[in-house]
Amino acid sequence: MPKTQTTKVDVAILGRTYRVTCAADELDALQAAARRVDVAMRQVQRAGVALSLDRIAVMAALNIANGHFAEDDAAQAAAPQLQRLTAKLDAALEP
Repeated sequence: MPKTQTTKVDVAILGRTYRVTCAADELDALQAAARRVDVAMRQVQRAGVALSLDRIAVMAALNIANGHFAEDDAAQAAAPQLQRLTAKLDAALEP
């Protein structure tokens, strides 16, 4: 099995720089994730009381996870309707 080429990249999150190694073809996704984490942590930090960096990170992680699960739930709820619409389209397009 060929070894995946990796690269090192610096990402900035809440004013700190972290050096991360990732697959070269995942660089853009990693940078986007780092920006999302940075934004989430800044929102938590601005929201109120002085929190430690650890607590800010945990709260941001919970907010991101909650948003992800909400998107998954919405997609699962829409799946049956999409299947019915696909079946209707398939029937309408049959010769």
